[in-house]
Amino acid sequence: SWSDAPNGRRIWIGWVSNWKYARDIPTAPWRGLFSIPRELFLQQSSDGFHLIQKPIAELCKLRQTLFHCTADDLDEVNTRLAGLALGPAVEIMLVFSSGTTGTFGLAVRVGAGEETIRGYNAQSQELFLDRRNSGDHFFYPDFGTLHSAPLVPDQGKIKLHIFVDSCSVEILGNDGLVAITALIVPDQDSQGMRIYGHESDACLENLDIWT
Repeated sequence: SWSDAPNGRRIWIGWVSNWKYARDIPTAPWRGLFSIPRELFLQQSSDGFHLIQKPIAELCKLRQTLFHCTADDLDEVNTRLAGLALGPAVEIMLVFSSGTTGTFGLAVRVGAGEETIRGYNAQSQELFLDRRNSGDHFFYPDFGTLHSAPLVPDQGKIKLHIFVDSCSVEILGNDGLVAITALIVPDQDSQGMRIYGHESDACLENLDIWT
């Protein structure tokens, strides 16, 4: 994190890699990357204090509006998403009514036989990021894994703020209460996206996508 930032802000970046496989990532001439800058806050709730992470506000200046919808049928939304020219770097905001069963969320960097899934398990109340089918993961035995963290719905809703880049996925749940960041190695042509629900009674309420 940076010391003595103006106005008392506490901003940090993270290293998106792991020393277990950092030297073996199949990219060249570089390996790995940093996360987006995030501002840290201390927030008090009924169960104590929480460290909140939010993308710095300055990132909004880079947005170029690409897609917006509210409370549409998932098949219709996915048909519209299939026609978008997404490119390798996008910012996504989703709001779901959480429901009580199944899993729901978003698959990104979708291509021939690969995708990275980030979503929510309503029964276990966990946010997750699944990179078991995210692309090249054979360079390290445990790279193709599922990461999860507890997340309780906020007034019956799950909010997902997602940043996707050429080889990274960052997901912040419920306004930065939970954050999961992961490296991925997809094919450069895998740039599709789809909303999904598996045995879920959740409903998509809002979707915004910016390049």
